[in-house]
Amino acid sequence: MAESVIPTDKTPLIPNHGETTGDVEERSSPSLWKDASTRQRLILLFILYGQFSVFLCASTPSSFLTLEILKRGGLAIEASILLQIPLLTVAFSSIAFGKYQIYMNSKYLLLCGLICFSVGQAAFGLLQFAQNVNLFVGIGVVIRFLQGVGQGAYVVAALTILCQEFTSHITQVFGLAESLLAIGYVSGPILGSLLYSIRNDVLLPFVISSGFILPLIPVGYFLLNDYRIGSEGGGSRVIETIRKPAAIFILGTVVVVNGGFGMANVLGNLYMTSRGFTILQVGLGLLAIALTYSFTAVMTGLVLSRVGCTVRRVVYCLGILGVLLYQLIFDPLQTMPLVYVGYILCGFFSALSLISGFSELVHHTTSGGKIGQQSDFASQSAMSGAWNLAIGVGQFVYPLAGSQLYGTLSYRLIGVYSALVGFVLFTLIAFIVYIFQYYRNRK
Repeated sequence: MAESVIPTDKTPLIPNHGETTGDVEERSSPSLWKDASTRQRLILLFILYGQFSVFLCASTPSSFLTLEILKRGGLAIEASILLQIPLLTVAFSSIAFGKYQIYMNSKYLLLCGLICFSVGQAAFGLLQFAQNVNLFVGIGVVIRFLQGVGQGAYVVAALTILCQEFTSHITQVFGLAESLLAIGYVSGPILGSLLYSIRNDVLLPFVISSGFILPLIPVGYFLLNDYRIGSEGGGSRVIETIRKPAAIFILGTVVVVNGGFGMANVLGNLYMTSRGFTILQVGLGLLAIALTYSFTAVMTGLVLSRVGCTVRRVVYCLGILGVLLYQLIFDPLQTMPLVYVGYILCGFFSALSLISGFSELVHHTTSGGKIGQQSDFASQSAMSGAWNLAIGVGQFVYPLAGSQLYGTLSYRLIGVYSALVGFVLFTLIAFIVYIFQYYRNRK
């Protein structure tokens, strides 16, 4: 096996209990901050700020890009393409980076992703001077595609680095990372609308928001360690990682839950505005989801890092059932207080299922349930790619499919049918894979 070249001045947070078998977090010290070295604390703060700034920039144009396209004589579908392209690009670039990161250095993959994403963010602002709508959309598609590639590189490398640095506290750290992601995602449209209102053009929002990312590049160059191993056996780990029945079901859950987020953002807005709700009321609903998700993600990560796998799986099942319950009872055509309650339930149960689900995925996709092994870089890389693929597919496919049913079915029926179809489909796939592997191993 190829030897890891991760520098020895950085010791991953693995408890000193001899051989690491089973779930490392169950026996680790509950204090993340005390266990971490000064460098690791800085790396954690670096990644957390990166989560906030990258997703702030990613969501910045959602508040004004459609208006800008319509103002130039374009179509709403063209604005939708520009907004959705990065999601699809992140999804499929993530699985590629997850497979081939084994031949790269995670540090430079992350930095190249940040450079590509931030340069694309600023470059899109310069399209303010392209008055022809076809030129605006055409060049915009290319830029947004490159941004998606950059974002995919960043999210895969960042998640792999967290797994390498904080192996015995990965659930708690992932909860923190998801919390900052949610805060950044909901802050982007607010920042974008404020900056757009100053001059009523796209230059200022895109250029200013790109400035949030630029400080990360020099800091990351000097702060991050080298994370890479040799190429032996690494390329096939993606298939090995995602063909396990448990991994398939967990990733399916990620698709369904993130699809619910996307539908609340896109389809929920359509139904609410059709009933006469103001933009402010719609925005407050999305803010309720983000803040609830952010708080619950932190608390879930903290609690699950101190309990055993049984409690983690109970929380995971509770989160899944809660997501189904939310889809069953929520309807954006209800009174505003009930809508806000529904959005809060969405954020709460989604955080429960995703944070516990990620912890379960780590447990099932690393060396036989052993986490905290530097030699498991390939599995961590593949897992990061598969996780972000599932997020992108959910946020792209579900709103797209729901939009086709808009006006035909109620929001509640669309949500219930889509969630049930997703869960049943991935459960069936996982069961078929299990049966296939069972009979293959008997031979």
